[in-house]
Amino acid sequence: MLMGNRGKGYRDRRMEQPLSDTRHRITVYDILIPFLSFSGPLLVYALIRAGMLAPEMQSLLGSVGPFIGSVLLGIYAYILPRRDIVALVAPVYAMVMFWFPSETAPNFFLQLLFAGTLVVLLIRLKLKYSTPREEDNSGDETGDFEETEELPDEDVS
Repeated sequence: MLMGNRGKGYRDRRMEQPLSDTRHRITVYDILIPFLSFSGPLLVYALIRAGMLAPEMQSLLGSVGPFIGSVLLGIYAYILPRRDIVALVAPVYAMVMFWFPSETAPNFFLQLLFAGTLVVLLIRLKLKYSTPREEDNSGDETGDFEETEELPDEDVS
């Protein structure tokens, strides 16, 4: 027998361990999302200052990094046990802000502000949505109700 002889009272220790808490683990997403979000606008800004890139290209090329960061944030939100709707639709916000025509082109400040927002969303996602939801064990299902003493009816005459 592969499993060996386990008595009637055997309990598997693996089942007693809590689910892994991903709040304190650093993943690839924790590094890539801020790096790509900030490196896109900063790299394009440095290339413009060095004269290697025309300033007209800043609005298009500078928004590629935050867009890729938002896509990674959406993927990471989908992988976690609990899903955050704000992080899931972050790529949609990035497309609307950066690639749909508007009155003003997305500038360097807007790209950095969006990158900072992605970092805040990543922290929120790690702290709030990286653990499974705890089940509510209320008295409805288990029958554990508090017993109260009934008062005698008063005769009103």
